[in-house]
Amino acid sequence: MARLKEFDPEERLEKAKQLFWAKGYNATSMKDLVVAMKLNPGSIYDTFGGKEQLFLECLKRYSAEKLSAFQEGGQMTGSPLEVLENMLRKGAAAILKDGKACLVVKSCFELGRKNKEVHAIITAQANGIIAVFEELLEKAQQAGEIAADKDPKDLARFLYMGYNGLWQMDILYNDRKLVNTALEQLISSLSS
Repeated sequence: MARLKEFDPEERLEKAKQLFWAKGYNATSMKDLVVAMKLNPGSIYDTFGGKEQLFLECLKRYSAEKLSAFQEGGQMTGSPLEVLENMLRKGAAAILKDGKACLVVKSCFELGRKNKEVHAIITAQANGIIAVFEELLEKAQQAGEIAADKDPKDLARFLYMGYNGLWQMDILYNDRKLVNTALEQLISSLSS
C-alpha cells in the first residue's frame, strides 16, 4: 500500500520553482532543492523525479501561468491597441517590481538550445503570446489604429522580442528610467 504524502506537493513545487527562478537550472544542486523544499532526496525523487523532471514541471507551470495571464489580458474590452499597450505596461511594471528575469527568459538563454524539452516549453509559450499579440494587432488594424501595410504577425514577433528585451535591459543596467524609455519606444513603434 502506498504511503500518504506528509507534505503538500504543490507547495513544495512552488518552493522548487522559486529556487530555479533565482539560481537557474545549472546552479541549483540537489542539496539546494532538499533545503528549499524541506524534503529528503528520496521524497523528491519519489514525488517529482530527478532534478531535470522537477525543473521541467516548474517551467511548464510557470510558462502556463504567464501565458494564461497574457490570454486573459488579450480578452479585455476597449481599443485593441490600448489593451496591448496596457498588457506591455503591466508586464514592464512586474519586471521592475520583481527585479529578476522571467524564468522562461532565463531558461531560454541557459538551456534553450541544449534541452529539447525546455525548448519545446519555451517555444509553445512564445507562440501563444505572439498569437495573443497578433490577434490584438489584427483588431487594431481593422479599427484603423495601426497602418494597413503592417503585417500583424511580423509586428507581434517584434513586440515579443522587444518585450523580452526589457528584462535584459533591466539586468544589464538596473535603470528603471531606461526600461520605461525602451517600453515607450516599443509601444510607439506600433503606431509609426
